[in-house]
Amino acid sequence: MDDTRANVRTWSYDDTPMPSQDFDLTLISLGINDLLLELAADNSCPKQQDFLSCLYLLVGDAVLTKGEGTSFAEIETLLNLAEEETNPLIKTWLQRSRHLLSHPDTFDYD
Repeated sequence: MDDTRANVRTWSYDDTPMPSQDFDLTLISLGINDLLLELAADNSCPKQQDFLSCLYLLVGDAVLTKGEGTSFAEIETLLNLAEEETNPLIKTWLQRSRHLLSHPDTFDYD
């Protein structure tokens, strides 16, 4: 896992694009949600938007699968971590995520 984290961190600051169209799905399956949050909050990260998209994808997956994919416990842990962030992008994600979790009927896959 440490190698995975190091590899993702290294890739996040280089100039190579995502290796595949669905690489975001790979990223969210690695169990490195805290790192995804850290990189999404880092304005100096060239792939910040990619990691922010992963955060939205994690919450969407939890809602879509009713916690069978990404568990609600994982999401709650991530949201609690995000409470400490000051980045406006993360604050918006946090607000939207909490709203979606409270109102799953508003989920729009598109």
